[in-house]
Amino acid sequence: MGFFDLFRRKRKPTDPLAAYDARLDALAQRAQLLRKSAATLLAVRRDLDRRLDAFAAKERDAQARAEAARQAGDPQAAEVLANDALARERDRDALAIQRERVATDAQDLTDAVGALNAEFEQLSRERDAAQVALAAGQVVSAAQPALTERFDQVLKLDAARDEVERAHALAEIHRDDAARRRRERA
Repeated sequence: MGFFDLFRRKRKPTDPLAAYDARLDALAQRAQLLRKSAATLLAVRRDLDRRLDAFAAKERDAQARAEAARQAGDPQAAEVLANDALARERDRDALAIQRERVATDAQDLTDAVGALNAEFEQLSRERDAAQVALAAGQVVSAAQPALTERFDQVLKLDAARDEVERAHALAEIHRDDAARRRRERA
């Protein structure tokens, strides 16, 4: 252990699943905010739809009144009512542009929520697989001492077998040597 090792902080082992959980929480929060925004825009779109219907009704009413004034022979009233109908049409067109913009934004937000949900589901499946892999790794790590101990026993048993064979070989050599000496004496 070196001098600088004394000053190093020992880091706690991090939980790999914590990174998954943090990302899943962040995705869920973003999706919730986007859903809320999309719902707000959809409510605004419904309000604009009602206002567009009201402007269209006022425009039709002004056109009908202008036509009635023309038929009644009042060109001045017909012109004023026709201008009123034209103003209602311009208001309706401007409101229709706003409605289209709001509808596009709401659709974009809805699409973003769908993408976040897809990422959330994919990451959730990945997290589940990681959890299984970590659990399996922990089980194998816990079993490792048993595997190592067994390996040590196998090595000891092989060494014992080698020792027994050496003893048999020495005994065989000793018997052969003893038999040879007996024959030489005889």
